[in-house]
Amino acid sequence: MSAVRPRSLFVLCLVEFWERTAGVLCAALLVLFLTEARGLTPSAATALSGSFLALTYFTPLIGGFFADRAIGPRVATQLGALICVGGYAALALFPAASPWWGLGLIALGQGCFRPGITSSLARLYVPNPELRDHGYSLFYLSVNVGGALGPLLGSAVKRLYGWSSVFVLASSLMMLSVVSTLWLPASERTTARSAPTGNAYSPTAELKTALPYLAIFVVYMSVYAQTSGALLLFARDHVQRSILGHAVAVESLAAFPSAFVLTATPLVSAVIHRLRRQHREPATVIKIIAGLLVTAAAFVVLSVVSRHVRADQKVAFIWLGLSLALMSTGELLVVPMMQSLVGQLAPKSAFTTAFLFVAMSAGYTCGGWVGTLYERLSAVGFWGVCTGMAGMAVVGMMRLRKSGDDSKNVDRTASSARW
Repeated sequence: MSAVRPRSLFVLCLVEFWERTAGVLCAALLVLFLTEARGLTPSAATALSGSFLALTYFTPLIGGFFADRAIGPRVATQLGALICVGGYAALALFPAASPWWGLGLIALGQGCFRPGITSSLARLYVPNPELRDHGYSLFYLSVNVGGALGPLLGSAVKRLYGWSSVFVLASSLMMLSVVSTLWLPASERTTARSAPTGNAYSPTAELKTALPYLAIFVVYMSVYAQTSGALLLFARDHVQRSILGHAVAVESLAAFPSAFVLTATPLVSAVIHRLRRQHREPATVIKIIAGLLVTAAAFVVLSVVSRHVRADQKVAFIWLGLSLALMSTGELLVVPMMQSLVGQLAPKSAFTTAFLFVAMSAGYTCGGWVGTLYERLSAVGFWGVCTGMAGMAVVGMMRLRKSGDDSKNVDRTASSARW
């Protein structure tokens, strides 16, 4: 088979784009909806929203299990999207009912959708593994485009037509996601949910292989979570937020990573494509290590410039911009490449790929605990802790890479001995 990019990649990117547009639209406006339309107190709305988001990261374990055992990844994707349609519709059409009816359906739908589509993506590249990393980068781009567009559409529709219209829009977007799955080529609709034979397929073995990498991903997400937490507090209190005489709102900085990813993805893809043509493309693990090193460098910048913080002196905005650019570059290398690596290690197990979302949830949770140190330590000390954690992730990935290389050498030696 020639190494051509599978047509289904673009269909899956479109399916994911519709879902992320609807999902981030709901997540971004949920607290406002619960307080303004449902009359919840801010604390109750925040607690409910947090519980809902946490649930969406754990339900993929259930969906992944059934995708592996019964329905297959494509049907899981379609079923999850349809359940989400019902969840968003319930929020729009039944204002007197508990919001948990709609939110529960959405969480269950995402639990089927997420492992289904990520497993489908992993299976596309079993014949052409050399294209896997680029495919995951394009897929991650569709995630960010949908994530950036969703809140803008939701806020505009809410201003024009009210809260019910926001969830009607989300439900309509999910219907487009369902319809988009019908564009999969006939030869790829029945992707590889074949019955296990012998020891050719073992979900337990795949999960065992992937777990060390997922543990490192948790550490990475713990420090990356500071971009929406401690880093904003640092920017508010210690950064001169002015560009060409115009003040930059702290809230707008939260959108910088996604905007940078959207801008930088084509450039990074072009560089990797050029290296691939020259047969010099680095391995997936090397890309992850590079992303972790860049992330550590971002925290080094913050730690160094924090030494100059005084009560009457603030850090120049350019240093904050540099650290955010480095973190976003690290994200672009780590997150899609970690997804690609897990897809490589577990190409047939939707259940194993579901642990990516569990790792994200655990990482954000640990990131919240790490963020509590911001008030207890000096800025220099706090960013030093983050640097150390990123460094630990680098060392862990390097050790896993070395052990992987050693295993391959042992396998090659054993194979030669048999021959």
